[in-house]
Amino acid sequence: MNRLERFVYDRVKAQPWLKDSIVKLYRAIFSIIPGKTVISKRPIKVRENYFFGFHDKCPWSGDNTKLLAHHFEIDNRPPAQGDEVMIGYFTGNDWSDFVPTITTKAWNWQTGAMLQWIGLGDKFIFNDFDGKKHVSRIFDTDNQSTDELPLPIAGISPNGLYAVSYSFNRMKSRLGPTAYGYANGAEHDVNENVPSSETLRLVNISNGKIIPLLKLEDIVSCNPDQSMDDAYHYFTHVLFSPESDRIAFFHRWINSSRQEFTRMFSCDLDGNDLFLFPTKNMVSHITWKNNDIILAFTEINGVEQYYLLNDRNDNWNYLNEHLFSENGHPQYSIDGLIITDTYPNRSGYLSLILYDDKKKSVDVLAKLKRSGSFVGGIKCDLHPRWDRQGKYISFDSAHTGTRALCTITV
Repeated sequence: MNRLERFVYDRVKAQPWLKDSIVKLYRAIFSIIPGKTVISKRPIKVRENYFFGFHDKCPWSGDNTKLLAHHFEIDNRPPAQGDEVMIGYFTGNDWSDFVPTITTKAWNWQTGAMLQWIGLGDKFIFNDFDGKKHVSRIFDTDNQSTDELPLPIAGISPNGLYAVSYSFNRMKSRLGPTAYGYANGAEHDVNENVPSSETLRLVNISNGKIIPLLKLEDIVSCNPDQSMDDAYHYFTHVLFSPESDRIAFFHRWINSSRQEFTRMFSCDLDGNDLFLFPTKNMVSHITWKNNDIILAFTEINGVEQYYLLNDRNDNWNYLNEHLFSENGHPQYSIDGLIITDTYPNRSGYLSLILYDDKKKSVDVLAKLKRSGSFVGGIKCDLHPRWDRQGKYISFDSAHTGTRALCTITV
């Protein structure tokens, strides 16, 4: 953002309907100006009608030979209750050959079916709908077999032993199925502001045992403020630490004016040692730098930036005070490099950014122009993701006019 854009944004961000209207009109005006759809010095491999989902998961198998993806055949519209997508993976040279495996009815455009590998083995997990409730299924690419867990999952521990579950129906109730919820399924408490039944739950992947961690009502009562009064609360965005012994998660609430607030907690695998991070009302996207530090785009002391936040104490640092003032979706490579992105600028370009924190250097790998039809819950953010070796990046893009799974070499 330039200074004028930041000035306007800071004054309308508390009024979502006004902010969204201004952004839509602003981009529509600048979209008239013609420009290249891709600006990049590196070749980009494009796989149209495929996508992966969010930025906080690795789509590559442990040996880096398989690239997970969702394959869709519907138009660019919100998912409907019976819509299915095919799940599979790309193999071969430059991951060009798609191997279809199994379908799911529990998915959205932003996070897919929470598709992810279990540890470094040959099994992946995803969410589905069994006709009555959301579940998760485990697919073994070796013997083509499928197992089931009784709850939908959001995050998998790096060691492949545990998953975390929360209610996707609560997100559907307020955000719609095109955001983070699913088009199907219903629970009796989805319209309650703070249901006593909603709990963050740990799932043992090997035996399906469910361990309650934290009740939503207890999190709401932890250091509450006035903005939480009469608001709709839910869990979202869970992420295990690299050593699989801590869980970071968001507590999010929406008030009657549709204004959204978020704060971030962490806990151990028993739900104990609870820690509330020193952020202010907004945390959007996170990645663990190591087992003690989380990189987050958040607000501290009135400034929205990328911050390095210590887990279990209130210490923090800027990632780079002079470079990052725009929200994005970060992820660390195995070598400690950061890949992130931006939302569309006034001309519709999303940037794919490589940042070396040691050298304090920035490399804009690509700028991709997104069509104005990819907005709201059906938008297509880049959501960049590293491979296992720190050599390739996978991202979703709609610069060709069709949602596509892309890869680029670093």
